[in-house]
Amino acid sequence: MRRCSSCRKVKPLPEFYKATAKANRGYQYNCKRCCRGLAHGWRQRNPRRERSIQLKKNYGITIQQFEAAERRQKRRCAICKKRAKLTVDHCHTRLVVRGLLCAKCNAGIGLLCDSITILQSAIVYLSPDVLRD
Repeated sequence: MRRCSSCRKVKPLPEFYKATAKANRGYQYNCKRCCRGLAHGWRQRNPRRERSIQLKKNYGITIQQFEAAERRQKRRCAICKKRAKLTVDHCHTRLVVRGLLCAKCNAGIGLLCDSITILQSAIVYLSPDVLRD
């Protein structure tokens, strides 16, 4: 049993995350629920920092590079050219950032497996002059 430093409740040890420091006997001082609440509060108070961490971890770019790409694209999707909240599009095989897309376009090319062949087949399929069986 251990007392949480935040909520002051005594809880069983499985209610606490394991700690790396040995000074606190192998478990965090705050219970899991309080840890999640503290982390959520930090993310709410520091959204730019949180976004910066995500961009660096997931795509290897800084928030400044993301914002520069946004400005270059005039805050518009690189495919449909609509003004929207932009997400990072990247190549999973070469691990490089291609550009910024809206969620719909990013999902679309992802569902088409980033395949030019499949995309060309979709273009042919959507062509009004193609007679289908």
